Formats: sequence, structure tokens, C-alpha cells
Amino acid sequence: MNKILEGTIKVTGKGAGYFTNPADATNDFEVQPENIGTALNNDTVKVEVLEHEVYGRKQAKVTEIISRKRTTFVGMFDGAFVIPDDKKMYRAISIDSANKLGAKDGDKVQPNLSTAQAK
Repeated sequence: MNKILEGTIKVTGKGAGYFTNPADATNDFEVQPENIGTALNNDTVKVEVLEHEVYGRKQAKVTEIISRKRTTFVGMFDGAFVIPDDKKMYRAISIDSANKLGAKDGDKVQPNLSTAQAK
């Protein structure tokens, strides 16, 4: 079994993550977009240290989100999605039809991520 670490993840606008071991700041890991799950910038997460490296960088995979740093995002409503203004929020937020609350395409909105959306 690989080592599990808990700490804060930094996520780029392209969806890649960087995790620094809280016990050893010189020991950091890259988290590829396919291994980030639904983690967002500055979330507290658990990561599994992977056995391989990519271009000389140690790799990790998010296994659990402990807590969200942010749960609200301002953005533009577009159909069934909100396109966040924050460029580090690398994915659109899906809004089901029951929660549109009269928003029309182009409206500036501020959705709140629910527990179901957050996991």
C-alpha cells in the first residue's frame, strides 16, 4: 500500500495540482488532472503517493476531500452551467433545472456548492 498524506492542494487553471507534504516542505508532489478528482484550489485533501514520476516529478492522487476552502463562486450562467470568473476554478459548475432560480444565459450568478457537488 502506498503512503497517504493529508494537506492543502494548489490547483492551476489547467486542472493540474501540486501538493506539499506538511511534514517535509521539500517533498512535494504533482497531481495530474486525471488524478485530481473534484479537488479545488486550496482544498484540504488526502493524497496517495504514487510509485512513478512524470518528467522527474513525484506523483500523487487525490483520494479524499477533507474540506473545501471555498464553496461559492461567481460566474456567468450558460445553459445548465456556471462558468466561474476565477481562472483557478478549472471546471464549470453544473446547475440542475430545479436550482436555476430564474437565471438566464449571460446572468452573473453565485452558486453555492452543495455537499453532493463537493464530493
